[in-house]
Amino acid sequence: MPASPAAFILLLAAAIAAGVLALVYLGAPLLVWLTHRQNAAPDLVPRDPQRLPSPADADFDALGPRLADLGFTETRRWTLAGYTPRVTAELCTMADRRRRSLAICTVFFARGAGAARLHARAVEFVSRTADGRVLNSTNSPVPILMPDMGARRIVQFPGLLEPAALLAAHERLAAREFAGAALEDPPAPDQIPGRLREAISAMHDWHERRGMLRRGAGGEVRLTLKGAFLQTWAALPPVKGLLRRGRAAAAGALLRELGLPAP
Repeated sequence: MPASPAAFILLLAAAIAAGVLALVYLGAPLLVWLTHRQNAAPDLVPRDPQRLPSPADADFDALGPRLADLGFTETRRWTLAGYTPRVTAELCTMADRRRRSLAICTVFFARGAGAARLHARAVEFVSRTADGRVLNSTNSPVPILMPDMGARRIVQFPGLLEPAALLAAHERLAAREFAGAALEDPPAPDQIPGRLREAISAMHDWHERRGMLRRGAGGEVRLTLKGAFLQTWAALPPVKGLLRRGRAAAAGALLRELGLPAP
């Protein structure tokens, strides 16, 4: 018996939907695998906001007084160039030598069609022990697939938009994680580019050992097929939403463990 017109339309719609899903969930990761490149040693260049202003300066100027109230002093503003072809970042570093902590304010811009648009912004606090362990507490909204990298741990609190709340969580977590270990002083401005290269190299090593990326000639870093699929799926619905909800739930549970209110 021939299929009715309604059944044919349903089958056609299902086939089109399956084709679109295949294109997105299979084609997009393959495109990323073919085209995505990272620089193993990007340049972190000091920037004078008076001579070279940036749209990010409005964010830094607004955050500066709030961080100053917490004891942080601005050390320098920077441009991170050449990490990926399509994303640049502007950074502002601030140090509190009494707490032995570094604050980093970052604004990411995505480039396309000749114009740059805001991609994300984040504040993070970094503490480092004398034996090289690093704790980074950030309110970055971008999910991080592998935040625990052995001696380097990144903890995301996307709901803590106020620097004071994020700092309170960072300090309590550092006290628990480091258990009284001696902390290093925050790096001087001329040490920060080296520290950034060290952190990027450690992150690349960690992901390479887990089959997420591989190093190429000339300092180029490329995603493996596994890395391309995982990174791309993490940025697509419904995986993106599930990751964000899971990360928010984990952050809330950790805040309650630390005796702090969840947002």
